Amino acid sequence: ASAQRLEEEQGSRASLSKRYQELQEEHEAALLEMKECQARVRELAQELEEGRRLRGAEEASCLQLRRRHDDLEFEKQRQQKRHQELAGTLKSLRALISDGAGKHAELAAEREALERSQEESARRLVEGAE
Repeated sequence: ASAQRLEEEQGSRASLSKRYQELQEEHEAALLEMKECQARVRELAQELEEGRRLRGAEEASCLQLRRRHDDLEFEKQRQQKRHQELAGTLKSLRALISDGAGKHAELAAEREALERSQEESARRLVEGAE
């Protein structure tokens, strides 16, 4: 009985030793898997941080572009207003030039009439003196 009991204990020990070895291998595999997961988590955290950094840069760039667009829109409106002012001034100048040309023609006609009148008076004086 004692030999049988010794044999059972040895079998039980061998079984426990085998089970311990299996658990040890599972533990090592789980540790390796855990380390791989931790490395992947670190990679994903870096990717997330890089994504946040890029998003921040994109948002800053978009904000800068919006400001530039607003500045250009304001400048466009200012230029359109200036264009309208200059068009009004040009129209006024054309009207003044047209009026001036009319006055010039009137004055030229008056001058010619005066010159003819003076020539006529001078001719009469010359004829009267003769």
